[in-house]
Amino acid sequence: MSHLNRPLPQPIAAFDEFLANNPDWGKSTGDLYRYTMMRLGQWMQDNNLDLEHLTIRLMNEFLHEQGWGNSLQRRTCNCLRPFMDWKFGPKHHLANWRVKHYKSARKRTVHEEKLTDLFSCFQPGISKGGTKEARRLIMCDTAKPTGLRNQAMVRLLADTALRSDELVNLRLRELDLDGRRLTTKIKGGDEGVGRFEHATEIALRAWLEVRPDCDNDKVFVSPGQGKGRGTPMTPSGLRAMLRKLAKVHSLGPLSPHDFRRGFVVFTMKKGAPITVIQYAGRWENPQMMLHYSRDMEAESIRPYLPGNLINVPVSIPIAA
Repeated sequence: MSHLNRPLPQPIAAFDEFLANNPDWGKSTGDLYRYTMMRLGQWMQDNNLDLEHLTIRLMNEFLHEQGWGNSLQRRTCNCLRPFMDWKFGPKHHLANWRVKHYKSARKRTVHEEKLTDLFSCFQPGISKGGTKEARRLIMCDTAKPTGLRNQAMVRLLADTALRSDELVNLRLRELDLDGRRLTTKIKGGDEGVGRFEHATEIALRAWLEVRPDCDNDKVFVSPGQGKGRGTPMTPSGLRAMLRKLAKVHSLGPLSPHDFRRGFVVFTMKKGAPITVIQYAGRWENPQMMLHYSRDMEAESIRPYLPGNLINVPVSIPIAA
């Protein structure tokens, strides 16, 4: 049974009532918070702990044992803090708990060369032949529905910087092909707009022509036969598809969020203003996206170096 449907452990059971009273949290945020509380509740049960007497020291022990990174630790804190305030009032020490924010290391981006290679992966008929190697290429064969779907997803990720849950939850009615735009629910439950260009429109139209008729209105579904036909794509399915695509074509590690980081780097390099990038990628403020610019290679400085801009010849000795 999924953690989304499983009852919360008794020590943390009141969290569901608290979650129901926080409609400002979007579904993906609520699901993540419920998952962290499920893990916390199980840990409390194993250690015979009750909620009221949970301390900062105990929470630090819990986080250490889970082995979570700083981002998930901070999300757990951001979830538990208002819950404890709601349950026990602002004087409870965990109602004022903070987890220190550590500057993250540089992360992967989909740079221009890698994006070119990704787009080039998709070709019609490349899985012909019936060999084991040919069968591995079905996922990027645009003569087949699976290849058309995957191509459309890759193109849309590149153009719109959608998060994985935003992409897989995109509905047919939210897609405006003539206007080359889409609407999506973003973090916090607000509505955001994404824009894409002609090539992505063509890829989307090609996929929608072969998309199976099914009971749901998600844009991206399984085109396969049998019981799975028409099943909506999931975030884990999207991640698995990208990993396999990158492995088959020897492109190195690849994840959905690499496209979001790459969107910042690519558009900055091409000269797009920061505010335009911010609104296009649906970031709440520029600071939330500017840390991705750390991934811009130092080589990008070359066109701006004085030696490249000041046209004074170098003086060298004249050969005798």
